[in-house]
Amino acid sequence: RRIDPFIFNELSNYVLLCPDCLMNQTDVLEDAKFTEVAIERYQESRGVSLDQSIRELDLIKKNLVLLVVNGGFRKYWLPGLGVFTFHQGELSVEHFYKNINPSFEKKPQQRSRSWREITTT
Repeated sequence: RRIDPFIFNELSNYVLLCPDCLMNQTDVLEDAKFTEVAIERYQESRGVSLDQSIRELDLIKKNLVLLVVNGGFRKYWLPGLGVFTFHQGELSVEHFYKNINPSFEKKPQQRSRSWREITTT
């Protein structure tokens, strides 16, 4: 989106917004839950307890990268881990990489500000 609607040829006038920011909504991943199958596959791949799997997946979802939005379906990715599909509030595993061993950073990436905040600054 252009910050100033009258400037067309300056890259600094453009901002990339996720679909949630564009519609001034909260990130859908905040309330998303992993399916039981996703948790079981993750637990099996990592060789960790069920509780640890759930804790790790909760950290993971805060750092997923949005790849595709198609209606109510979304596709997310995390380097070194795999690809996930989001639909109706649930995240399922589309593909895990071999020998997954994600590294965790407790502070999630900064989310974009809402479009309204960007246009008023």
